[in-house]
Amino acid sequence: MIRYFTRKQLGIPYIVFLVCFVILPAAVLVYYAFTDGSGAFTAEHFLAFFRSVNTLGTLFYSVMTALITTLLCLVIAYPVAYILARSALKKHTALILLFIVPMWINFTLRMTALREILSALEGNLAYYPFFNTIVGLTYDFLPFMIFPLYTVLLKLDGDYMEAAADLGANPVHVFLKVTLPLSVPGIVS
Repeated sequence: MIRYFTRKQLGIPYIVFLVCFVILPAAVLVYYAFTDGSGAFTAEHFLAFFRSVNTLGTLFYSVMTALITTLLCLVIAYPVAYILARSALKKHTALILLFIVPMWINFTLRMTALREILSALEGNLAYYPFFNTIVGLTYDFLPFMIFPLYTVLLKLDGDYMEAAADLGANPVHVFLKVTLPLSVPGIVS
């Protein structure tokens, strides 16, 4: 006799995994963040963080790295996604596959290969740590920026752009006032 499991029964391994590897570690992190060595509640860790010049410098460096990487990924990914979504090429899926295949390779292997390429080009990676960090993060996160933009641009109704062009908008205005606000949520035209 074949036994079928209910959804609740099938969800038990996921719940156990979630509790063991997400909720418990987060609870331990919160406990250590808000207690001192004796277990008493304190906010001294946070005050010490914002008083230290070193930690604030590290925070600023991290935020700047994230902003620059995000902007660079957006500047590269949007035109690539737009070209992929609007192209009439027969090899359209082959081009998309070129962006998917590197994601199948292990992250550590990709970063090691990129490090070897950069050290072959530059000689010593220690001379340009910020540049190398930006290149590595952009290389790693670029596919994750291209594919969401590609799927949105692929589903974008071409009638809006055609209507804007029929009403006299040049291609730049069509892009800035119609395509960009429809494809990137939160942009106000």
